[in-house]
Amino acid sequence: MKIVHVNLGGPPTTVDGIAAVVDVLVDAQRQRADDVETYTDRDYDARGALKGVTTALRIRHRVIEARPDVVHMHSVYRPAHAMLAVFLRRRGVPYVVSPHSGLADGSRRRQRWRKAAYIALFERRLLAKADAVHCLSEVEGDDVRAVSPSAVVVVVPNPGPAVRADVPDVAPAGHLLTLCRFDVEQKGLDILVEIARRMPTTRFRVFGEKDINDPARASALIAAAPANISFEAPIRGDEKQALLVSARAYIQPSRWEGQSISVLEALSAGIPCIVSRYVARTLGSELAPLTVVIDDDPAVAADQITAALLDGPRLVATAEQARGIVQSRYSADAICEELERAYTGAIAHGRAMAGLR
Repeated sequence: MKIVHVNLGGPPTTVDGIAAVVDVLVDAQRQRADDVETYTDRDYDARGALKGVTTALRIRHRVIEARPDVVHMHSVYRPAHAMLAVFLRRRGVPYVVSPHSGLADGSRRRQRWRKAAYIALFERRLLAKADAVHCLSEVEGDDVRAVSPSAVVVVVPNPGPAVRADVPDVAPAGHLLTLCRFDVEQKGLDILVEIARRMPTTRFRVFGEKDINDPARASALIAAAPANISFEAPIRGDEKQALLVSARAYIQPSRWEGQSISVLEALSAGIPCIVSRYVARTLGSELAPLTVVIDDDPAVAADQITAALLDGPRLVATAEQARGIVQSRYSADAICEELERAYTGAIAHGRAMAGLR
């Protein structure tokens, strides 16, 4: 299958879960002998709406003339993608859109009037005309239907990271770990700070960087945080893997997520995961019961975490069970096979729609 992935006009941040997912998908699809091309911010210096639109205008003929079976566009509120979709529809090229949590209620409430206007003018039509809208969970599917009731929704989760045979044997350091953009509202960093304040003998480490969503709030939060929580520069590769396996547990108190790739990374490494109720919903019935699900109230959550950490054997056992599920059910190859079936359905939908014109 010939596939083109597009991720243009994103926010100016280097800590980007969407880009990470695209990388995993592209590598896995190429290993399956698919013919895959990518047009991303990293390749074209297209971060930001204006740069994204300029890039879309430059590449539109290249994308269409490549004669792909399907074009897979990642994220929403991207003028570059809306523009490219118009050209694709005119030439009868099927396209799929992945919102990556951008249509969650919490996301839509932020800058609500701008987003409401954009949805009304562009996004609703983009989704309705897509041959499929690829959602990571049924939760996200409901978010899409709330915005565009006629959208053709397919649910395929994120792939977990590749299983590594060379993971170093690192002694647990006792910290609770979070990897994310310093987006206070979405990632629940204000909740995390208050949890840390109530657990003064436990070390919390957060790795990432501030992004465009209220950086002043992030700076104020970090400045007022207790001494047992640190906000540190992003890490990648072997350094991140070593940090993961040294953690006592991974914690993700997000108010909304599509499906956290960092949580899947932690589960794949056999690390116990502590997640918000929203994140648990995105993990589904298999994985959610194998995590520690905490309340949104920091005081209640701190008590829940303290109790969970006292039951070490149960944490280890559930983490190992989750690890097996992620490495089989969420393997890149298994997810790519599911996604290919979704693409095939999108292609058939595109041909059927073309026959009606």
